[in-house]
Amino acid sequence: MQTKTVLKLITLAGLLLVLCYFALEFYVSAQMQLAELAKQQQATQAKEIIPSVHVKAPEIKKPSNSSRSIITLTADGQGHFRGEVLINNIAMPFLIDTGATRTVIPEKMAAMARLPIGKKVETNTAGGKVFAYQTEIDTFMIQGVQIKKLNAQINPYLHEVLIGMSTLKYFNMTLNGPHLTLVSNGQHTVIATQVETGIVEQKPAVIIKRKRCDKNNVCRTVYSDF
Repeated sequence: MQTKTVLKLITLAGLLLVLCYFALEFYVSAQMQLAELAKQQQATQAKEIIPSVHVKAPEIKKPSNSSRSIITLTADGQGHFRGEVLINNIAMPFLIDTGATRTVIPEKMAAMARLPIGKKVETNTAGGKVFAYQTEIDTFMIQGVQIKKLNAQINPYLHEVLIGMSTLKYFNMTLNGPHLTLVSNGQHTVIATQVETGIVEQKPAVIIKRKRCDKNNVCRTVYSDF
């Protein structure tokens, strides 16, 4: 009798141990599932609270075609407006001459800039009538303002570039005391003119020194590539 009672107690104890084991497994599994659900809820709440941030790309500003370039010149002691101009990237001294129809390049400087030699023409100057040659300047730049394909003339008697109305027409001019202001009219980036002589003979860039004398045996030295 006592043996049966002991066996029953042992059996009940075993069952209790098995039940406790399964209960513990269920509890642990439930806790893990609750923890996972809590993480998912937190992630969902974070998405709802924090708005999406859109990064705006930097704006690239294009240069305006309506912009105007300003050139300011100050008169020298004689009241003349002088400076430096780049003709085909060759630096040359210049003088503003509103009385000149064309922009005129000295013969020696024209050779240095490799300007083409066009038709020989007769032109009126302060010293009388002289012969000059028509030409075309690829790039004419003054204080950052560039004119392309500019008609001009080559004169063997000058020592500086005369900027005449063929160039000044691309600017609005204002004179204020000793200061001359040239405001480009916006055409300098699209200027394209043609040499009036049609076909222009391209000479080699070799500069030759020559001595020229007139009928009165008055001689002068000239430099040219023709």
